Amino acid sequence: MMKIKKFIAATVLFMSSWFCHCVELTIDQPGYYLLGQSIFSAPSGADSIVNITASDVVFDLGGFLLNQTNATANVDGIVVAGGLNDVTIKNGTIRSVSRTGIAVGSGCSRITIDRIWFEFCAQQGLALNGNSGSPIIQSSVSRCSFFGCSAGVGATTVISAAFCNALAMSDITCSTSGGASSTLTIILLNNCLDCNVDGVLIQGSAITSFIGIRLQTPVAASSTGQRISNCIIRGCTTTGSLIGFQVDEAVATSSEATLDSCWLTGCTAGSFTGFNFFGDVVNITVLRCIVNGLISATNNTLNVGFFLNGASNCTFQECKVNGCSITAGSNFRGYLLGDVVAGTLANTNSFTQCHATNNTGAAGANNVTGFSIVNGNSNTIVDSIFMTNSVTGAPGNGTGVNNTGTNMFARNIGFANNTTGGTNQFTGVALASVSIHASTAVSTPTIPWTNLSVPG
Repeated sequence: MMKIKKFIAATVLFMSSWFCHCVELTIDQPGYYLLGQSIFSAPSGADSIVNITASDVVFDLGGFLLNQTNATANVDGIVVAGGLNDVTIKNGTIRSVSRTGIAVGSGCSRITIDRIWFEFCAQQGLALNGNSGSPIIQSSVSRCSFFGCSAGVGATTVISAAFCNALAMSDITCSTSGGASSTLTIILLNNCLDCNVDGVLIQGSAITSFIGIRLQTPVAASSTGQRISNCIIRGCTTTGSLIGFQVDEAVATSSEATLDSCWLTGCTAGSFTGFNFFGDVVNITVLRCIVNGLISATNNTLNVGFFLNGASNCTFQECKVNGCSITAGSNFRGYLLGDVVAGTLANTNSFTQCHATNNTGAAGANNVTGFSIVNGNSNTIVDSIFMTNSVTGAPGNGTGVNNTGTNMFARNIGFANNTTGGTNQFTGVALASVSIHASTAVSTPTIPWTNLSVPG
């Protein structure tokens, strides 16, 4: 690296101070290190601005900046060597590095990253690089912001955590990630155990395709105990596919993940899926999650609020799909279970108080359906409302429920899904279990009912 003098003030635990002159800082002894001024680095080759090779270190940036000032490729901001424990990095900004803002090696434990601003990190903001033999254990990432990261050629994630156990992430903001041609997953948890992600805001990305938060198990390994809560994805735009939250498994392991109070809203995409459960996903609990106001801007696409594409034994409570719209030739499903083309089933899942309302298709759209089961059995749908799902100028193309298979529907309401009076809004549901009315003039059914069908 170029020999440009920079002052680093380090205060060790017994409170004495020392100063050194450096461009690349290596911290190889335990202690408390306080950055005395910003570092502007112009490396001549692949490198990192700061290397941490000792355990029991607190590196406090003191509100200052680590900034790469040239275009040299493969430069990281801070690298934490593998096998370390009790390392804290806090309170500063990492800007314009050509690879990763902070990279943590395998086998580390109790790594804390707090109040770091990651700006324009070309490949990734943060990488927690555990592996199957050396996971990263009991670490935390909190109060961090990622702005304009992962716009470099070949970038695939903003935050990646591989083989992490008991990782806690909270109060994270990711804004304007990627470039126009990017295909990104904003937050990826890959083969992780007992991790908690809470309070994430993802916003403002305008890219080619997008997954907001993904829980992935691509190999025959367990990926259990994840909890994703209080996360919002809003105001993002894609020319291709947009998926808000995805859980995918390669093998039929017990996922046991929980998604609670997550919200995808106000996005425009070529095609969209709010929540995607793909592959051999088992034992997922989804509570109070919402898909709201999504727009598909491309013709002839399939767009879905909640897609169970191979999931089983999952529980959904108080979820909502509202106010989405699609274009000509396209299809919309508030909830879609199974995929006939792919041959994937969705069996023994339960839905309670899950609604799909006010979703619309433009003139020429094929169908807008509140709840659709195309390849699944033994699913239970209870106390749910499918209302005013419609296609402009096409009576009958808005449907409350379309059921294929042996599934139970109980105490649900289909209302004003632009069907004609007297038409059953529960297609494929046994007629004996549906109270069908030819008029909206019904406040309560006159006979005991299982499902109530009321026209618009």
